[in-house]
Amino acid sequence: MISLAQFLTVVLDAMTGEKGNAKLSVATIRDRFVFSAELPPEHHPKIIGAKGVTVDAVRVLLALAGKKMDVQCSLRLVPPPDRYNGPRVPFSPSLTWKNDFLQGICKIIAECCFELPAMVEIADNDDGTTKVAFKLHPDEVIVLPDQQVCGAIKEVLKVIGMANGRKLNCEVFR
Repeated sequence: MISLAQFLTVVLDAMTGEKGNAKLSVATIRDRFVFSAELPPEHHPKIIGAKGVTVDAVRVLLALAGKKMDVQCSLRLVPPPDRYNGPRVPFSPSLTWKNDFLQGICKIIAECCFELPAMVEIADNDDGTTKVAFKLHPDEVIVLPDQQVCGAIKEVLKVIGMANGRKLNCEVFR
């Protein structure tokens, strides 16, 4: 089992498309682990997402992983020194895409966030997209609403795919 810091680093690095982008620090405040993530400024818009949807999805996964380890935790993104006004990192299809990378990320998410095994099926399509079916175990007890958890997994995987040159069609269900 990997630590919460390792889990968060793997997820954030995958979402930026580059290993080593996420610099984490952790503080303990009133029995809660508060993770502060520092990322390159050009990746902030991608990690925050429209109206904060993406960063909230990461927070949901972190809360699930923390609950599994019986700890409370939260995530704070350290704002860049200057507001980033540069161009967004554009989507660029990968000519060397290998879905085993995505399979590994899904395995980490499943093992860190859930007690019972989740089933993940990944299939590359001829149109340059990849279909991901992430099926939660029907007996899994989740402390958050299913819709929120499934939406969080779907959002995080979508951003990971885009950052790594692949458009993903994700289904998350029980």
